Amino acid sequence: MLAVCLACSRDVRSDGTLEGLPPIWPDYAGVTVPCNIAPLDFSYLGDEPCRLLVGDRCLKGKDGCFIIPKRLWRAQMAADSLQLTVQVCRDGKWLSYQPFTVYVSRDEVDPWISYRLVPPGYQGWQMMGLYQRELAGYTERAIVENRMTGGNCMNCHTYCNGDPEKMVFHARASFGGTLLVNEGSVEKLNTKTDSTLSALVYPYWHPSGDYIAFSVNKTLQVFHSHDPNRIEVYDEASDVVVYNVHTHEITWSPLTKAAVALFLLGTGRESHAPGV
Repeated sequence: MLAVCLACSRDVRSDGTLEGLPPIWPDYAGVTVPCNIAPLDFSYLGDEPCRLLVGDRCLKGKDGCFIIPKRLWRAQMAADSLQLTVQVCRDGKWLSYQPFTVYVSRDEVDPWISYRLVPPGYQGWQMMGLYQRELAGYTERAIVENRMTGGNCMNCHTYCNGDPEKMVFHARASFGGTLLVNEGSVEKLNTKTDSTLSALVYPYWHPSGDYIAFSVNKTLQVFHSHDPNRIEVYDEASDVVVYNVHTHEITWSPLTKAAVALFLLGTGRESHAPGV
């Protein structure tokens, strides 16, 4: 009987209906998606054999997971919406949950997204990297992985207006420094000075691409013995500075630091400049 339930025949039938929408994860019921988004694969959270009806196609669920073929998904994206129906097999009968709708916007999603992949937890950073993924599919490519740099930490990456030609990220420990990609050139900066709390930390680009605002932080960790959140990270002190990507200068504002100064990276020279 189980083999019959797992079959996905051409003549897909329903032996009855179930109340409500199916328990699925992620819950895509009623969402609106860009017309070029990758297929929304998802899982049925129940234990029964299951299948998915997409248009006139029937897809078997493998361990509760539904993988929608890209060609079938693209054909469905041509309409303004699509209906998906989850069926489950109980006592040899296929029962249908209420169908749910995914709406389609004609606006397209940006082609790529970048992110850092790191194992969960505070001790699993020895294997990590920065990656990019095509949002119209599932193609993933590495930008940089720390297996190339002795297993060090790398983080805090950001782009100017989403432009991959203007990017900054940090490397810690071995090969530590701030990596700046600026229209074809790559620079490694040592941004710790005698006049700052730390090396540059969290960045945000000015829209012009000429400046990057950074926080500088004295960050500490506290480990709890009884709280379920074992670790807590906090700042003992912090400032905000602005880095000029052309002159390699860091400037402070009176609004973010008591002493207004201008420091030339790598020169060891400091000059006070009121009103900077």
